[in-house]
Amino acid sequence: MKNCLLFFLFLIISFPSFSQVEFPKEIDPDKLIQDLLNDQNLSDNYEEVYDILYQYYLTPLDLNKADRNDLEGLYILSLIEINMFLNYRSKYGALLSVYELQAIPDWEITTIRKLLPFIEVVEHFDKRKFIKRVLHNPNHFILFRTDKILQKRKGYRSDEDEKNTYNGSPYKYLIRYKNSIGKDFSVGVTLEKDAGESILWSPSSQKYLMDYISCHAFIFNKGKWKAIGLGDYKVQFGQGLVFGGGFNMGKGAETILTVKKNSKGIQPYSSVMESNFFRGISFTYLLTKNIELTGLYSSNNRDASLTYDFLEQQNIVSSFNNNGMHRTNDELKNKQTTHEQAGGGNVSFCSSNKKIRTGLSYVYTQFSNSVSETDRIYNQYNFQGKDNSVVGADYSIVYENLNFFGEAAVSKNGAKALVIGGISSLSSKIDFAYLYRNYDKNFHSLYGNAFSESTINSNEKGSYWGLRIKPYSKWTISAYYDHFVFPWLNYGKDSPSNGFGYLGRLQYAPSKKILLYFQLRYEEAGKNQSDNITPIDFVVPSKKYNYMLHLDYKLGILSLRSRVQWSSYRQSNALTKGFTIVQDLLLNFRKIKISSRYAIFDTQDYDNRQYVYEKDVLYAVSFPAYNGRGIRTYLIAQFKLFRRVDLWLRYSLTRYANQDVISSGLEEIKGNKISELKIQVRYSF
Repeated sequence: MKNCLLFFLFLIISFPSFSQVEFPKEIDPDKLIQDLLNDQNLSDNYEEVYDILYQYYLTPLDLNKADRNDLEGLYILSLIEINMFLNYRSKYGALLSVYELQAIPDWEITTIRKLLPFIEVVEHFDKRKFIKRVLHNPNHFILFRTDKILQKRKGYRSDEDEKNTYNGSPYKYLIRYKNSIGKDFSVGVTLEKDAGESILWSPSSQKYLMDYISCHAFIFNKGKWKAIGLGDYKVQFGQGLVFGGGFNMGKGAETILTVKKNSKGIQPYSSVMESNFFRGISFTYLLTKNIELTGLYSSNNRDASLTYDFLEQQNIVSSFNNNGMHRTNDELKNKQTTHEQAGGGNVSFCSSNKKIRTGLSYVYTQFSNSVSETDRIYNQYNFQGKDNSVVGADYSIVYENLNFFGEAAVSKNGAKALVIGGISSLSSKIDFAYLYRNYDKNFHSLYGNAFSESTINSNEKGSYWGLRIKPYSKWTISAYYDHFVFPWLNYGKDSPSNGFGYLGRLQYAPSKKILLYFQLRYEEAGKNQSDNITPIDFVVPSKKYNYMLHLDYKLGILSLRSRVQWSSYRQSNALTKGFTIVQDLLLNFRKIKISSRYAIFDTQDYDNRQYVYEKDVLYAVSFPAYNGRGIRTYLIAQFKLFRRVDLWLRYSLTRYANQDVISSGLEEIKGNKISELKIQVRYSF
């Protein structure tokens, strides 16, 4: 106790401003993750992004060991803030406390508060033996979750044709075990059954109770072995043209930092998304002080629709099924019908000061069945065949407050892809970003996930400019402009097309208890004329405006979040509109947390659907589309039952005012409301 008092006395004397700043004793990571996710490109995988961000919260980054790549990977700090931190640490040595961050030039309190949930200052490394660290790790838990739509869907009705019904119960189950310490080890098992899937033990048909099983075991930083992994994993190098298995939050309110992807290497995979990951072995080995070698081999079965080619006298893949649903006999027929093997790796050079990084990546993929999608004019340049390979070279150079980066890649057929860009902190108040991409229409990268307007990295050219200005400490102006061209046809675009989009946000944060911002997003792109009655489809400009006014206010244990969103969509002379008004209330008691929402929405068509982030139980993410006319409410209660046991209850309800049937097909519900109950329990070892 005496040492603690002396330590804080030292901080107060050495840095007078410290005593004037109140750091929150308990931080809501969900709120900070929401700020990063909110208003990003809605085609992205939010569940995986949320999972990555939450891993930073569970295993915070040690600031005394973090390098430039680690700090960039948080997507919170600007280039000048990273440079100032590294210079400070180099000059004064290891940090004594997170409070010391206030002494770093050009670091604002708002940035530090945003950073706090994801970082820590460790006085000394845990020198206990590896087994003891595994057994006595505070981030060691097992979690059980179940949820159910309370209304009966068509697929569960006994009066329906048995051939067109779901095989399993309407309950969804998730069991997750995780034990990890950042840069030390990670062990995890995830088991999931989606609603409608059956629980069955049948090893001969690869059914082991739960429909989806994922597991991994990783160790890090053991001598020259930087990582060794078994099981499921993802890989990210360069700008994602060859390996893009990490962050890609796309275009949104964070107009600078998400433009660049960071080389994270191999990472454990524990998401419930049942596709787009590797399954096998991987490693990263330090060849020399500055050169790393990463190798991987993956063997996995993929869900695919097969058709028989009478000419070739064999089954071919007409499409891959990535939703992971195996509820009906038809869906089960497509389960794990194609075997996929992949091998490759990366060799990279990184300078001692971490300011220069170059890398060379390669991956080869082979399928047991030839791939030949259903023939359409727009997809004739898509991947076909049994195997593919991609090779790419990437670089990242930091010079003072400038960061230049890029990657070029070539697929097996000779098609090319290129990403080049730069980020600059022009001053402590101005940040600028630029990115150019050019993807050939027949470029094939099966694991790529680079910056793009469309969902795949092909048939696109574009230029992106981003700007962020902080004229005063409490004000922030963010903006971007992106122009894109599709040289060939796309789905829903029966001719080459182009478009552009821009965003502007004005944000005011007078204190840590109040946040107010207004945002405008506009996008114009060519699309087929809707409701076309002519024999030939034709492309016309489609214009969409999105507006948002948001207010956060905190008063003691009570937090209020208010939001108004509205939009308009115009194609030719047809104009439609939509809006939603949302009010959230959060109460944070000592052992009980309560979150609730009441929202009304009214949209004239699907083009005006309103996306609003919803708070969910831990490790789950909800980003539904409010469409039609009605109300949306939910209530979440989190209880600390015992020292090691936490309980979550979530009830949500959507009631529509203009329809008597919800959804269609086997998901159809008779009536005008849909409600869901979710229960989750976590036991921490």
